[in-house]
Amino acid sequence: MVRIRKTDDLPQCCRLWLNRDPLGLAGGLNLYGYVGNDPINGIDPFGLSTIRITTTNGVQTLVDATPPEVRQAIAALQDGSITALEIVGHGNQNFASMGKGATDQGITDIYPGKVVYTDTLMNGPDFAQQILSKLAPKAPVTLTACHTARGKDNIARSLSIELPDHPVSGLTGFGLSNELGNPFNRDEYIRLGSENHGFGITQTYLNGK
Repeated sequence: MVRIRKTDDLPQCCRLWLNRDPLGLAGGLNLYGYVGNDPINGIDPFGLSTIRITTTNGVQTLVDATPPEVRQAIAALQDGSITALEIVGHGNQNFASMGKGATDQGITDIYPGKVVYTDTLMNGPDFAQQILSKLAPKAPVTLTACHTARGKDNIARSLSIELPDHPVSGLTGFGLSNELGNPFNRDEYIRLGSENHGFGITQTYLNGK
């Protein structure tokens, strides 16, 4: 393990970086605690997001794209052309982020039976309904964001209900990524590489099950 300021580099494990709380024990005994261990009511909106849209013509990568930019990119695609869709960013049980920095932009399932964009909510297009016609049969959707598949009711499950016969996956807990955020200034971050990548323990739903 190599210690560099407030981060640890683990070269023996895929060159991943881990953040510990710069407050030390003043922030609690758990040096790797996350929003007071209450990710349902709080998120860690540091850093950026990446959306990968795999189509029959190749991969389209949207880095730090806002919801309007995502809507525009999806609308321009042909029906049935998306073979896989992944959203990589931050989140909680009811939210997956899009955009850059300290953002509350993204998608949410705060309305029963609907996964909507946070900038328009019920006054704009339903995210799930927008992508449904663009997805190829059985094309998977992945939310690589913390806690998006945690507990019984979560955004991954809600999205799977709105996208019949399409597997939807999310993270059951915390994920690891190639981004570092400054907890004292949520608009400061460092990304290792040009895109956001992440992984963790996943749960996959099909038709809500």
